[in-house]
Amino acid sequence: MEPLIFISYTSADQSRVRKYYDYLSSKNLNVWIDYKKLKAGQNWDFEIRRALSRASIIIVFISNNSITKRGYVQREIKLALNKYEEKLSDDIYVVPVVLDDDATVPEILMDVQFVRESKGNCEVEIEESIKYQLNQLGVEVESSKELSSVSWSISNYKDLWDGLPGYELDIGFLSFSSDEYSRLSDISDCIKGELLGLAMEMRNSKFEIDLERFNYGQLRQARASTLDAHCGEPTIVGKMIFINYAIHTYFSGAAHPNMYFRTFCFMLDPVIRISSLSDFFLNPDEVFPIIQEKLRNVVLQNLLEQLEVSEEDRAEEAERLNFFIHEGTSNWSDFNSFIMKGEKLEILFSPYQVACYADGPQIAELELVDLIQFIKHHFLCALDMEFVKYRQDWTEQAKQEKLAEATIPLPPS
Repeated sequence: MEPLIFISYTSADQSRVRKYYDYLSSKNLNVWIDYKKLKAGQNWDFEIRRALSRASIIIVFISNNSITKRGYVQREIKLALNKYEEKLSDDIYVVPVVLDDDATVPEILMDVQFVRESKGNCEVEIEESIKYQLNQLGVEVESSKELSSVSWSISNYKDLWDGLPGYELDIGFLSFSSDEYSRLSDISDCIKGELLGLAMEMRNSKFEIDLERFNYGQLRQARASTLDAHCGEPTIVGKMIFINYAIHTYFSGAAHPNMYFRTFCFMLDPVIRISSLSDFFLNPDEVFPIIQEKLRNVVLQNLLEQLEVSEEDRAEEAERLNFFIHEGTSNWSDFNSFIMKGEKLEILFSPYQVACYADGPQIAELELVDLIQFIKHHFLCALDMEFVKYRQDWTEQAKQEKLAEATIPLPPS
């Protein structure tokens, strides 16, 4: 699938940004910009989020117009930086382009190298940054396949029906293969089966014709339900693989679009699916309140930072946020959208689960080492964490022995 380059800008700068879109498109790059790609009748919020979720590179145009407006440009930057955290440190994922030298660059972009229009040759500099990143993406994918002895490809599955209402499906199917792991194709079939189930549910609209709300005089986009399911690169940790699908939906007649996560976790040998996070732990009932408290604290801090709450309003805002957070973290099933990266566990929360819709999806990270004593031994081995557990146990034993020596009373003289 051709890498997508997303252009983020404020509408007041459209005439200034147009030349960059035209230049990059003339170089046969797959560039997405709203005024070219959005069609009449489409839900702009849904389409922008969908394009952002697929983007390999995001170009953010910064000007006096964009920084004085709180709105979608800021939201796009935050969504982009959430993905940026998943990239390698030398990847160029967000390319900020400063149109006005006196514009204040948002703090969240201060650590990223800028391109300045005033220096001239700006289009070429952006193109070089993009080509460097596309090359890096190719190298990264190939090296990960070689290191893990696992390869994969993504094929697009599309279906649409022009009904009342109709539907439009776009799903990315993963295909796995390996010389080392003989049954890896079972993972492909398992994921494909579940995603095809979503497609079949959408087709129920053929039996739910609503002539009172929809008619063929309307634009097709205005009377079609849309489902888009695509994933990022799979993550391999030890002998386990984790896949995260972001599923964007917009049902005809709904007030706004929505999205949710569907994650898949498999052991590679033998090929086994782990459906629940609780399956990793020796005593799920014992570890649940520990994970619950840690996650609630992380989500609360993330939201307070995201909303830029002042110190004087922090306590009041925390009380409001905690209502949503506690509601959405009450059961093990609330934590079943999860992936692991290195020695970190990520829990993914869809919009509405732990915050209001406007706050978007939330991702909370926990250190696996903090939970290592509760993880089943065969999962420790599969995650290549058996030695970490051994080292932790040995350190604790050494501490206890030193403490015991320190407390032994001296014999009377």
